[in-house]
Amino acid sequence: MARPIVKDAAARNTGIVDGLINVFKHKGYDGASLSDLASATGIAKASLYHRFPGGKPELGRTALAEAGRRFATLVLKPLQTDKPALNRLSAMLSGIAAFYGAESPACLMNTLTLGDALPLFGKDIRNTHNAWQRLIARALEELGRSEAQAMDEAEDIIARIQGALVLSRLSDRTGSLASMLERIRTQLGIGEAEG
Repeated sequence: MARPIVKDAAARNTGIVDGLINVFKHKGYDGASLSDLASATGIAKASLYHRFPGGKPELGRTALAEAGRRFATLVLKPLQTDKPALNRLSAMLSGIAAFYGAESPACLMNTLTLGDALPLFGKDIRNTHNAWQRLIARALEELGRSEAQAMDEAEDIIARIQGALVLSRLSDRTGSLASMLERIRTQLGIGEAEG
């Protein structure tokens, strides 16, 4: 007998991937046990292996691919429009706030560069970082920075965002990222409404 079609399969799959992302984001690759991953996805360990025959590396790739897709949509895509540079940068900052959320923001890309995860995921994460830096720099060049200044400032912006995420975890203050994004807006001379 054929299996019944589940109408909310896409929502269930999104829930599974969200569970994977959450575990890897908060426990890292090395710290995430298969029990943690099974519990977060609502799938028994044996079924998890059946669904993801590549094991933990495939689970990590699945989480990273979905997080990368969301990051591209919310953060990178706004920087690739033909809008004025300040509008693009503002939209990117709004995208960062939406991507990380307000509750205990943590960065999957950060945690998947630690320990055994770096050789598995480092190249993809590095490519995303480099693309992000280049897109920010391109907008900054349009605002009059030299190429070298723009690249340095773009690196500084990314470092400040990533640092705010670390501070959020260390201090258990969820407002660290929002405060940093506002300081970056002020530094760049852009307001919330310019996205």
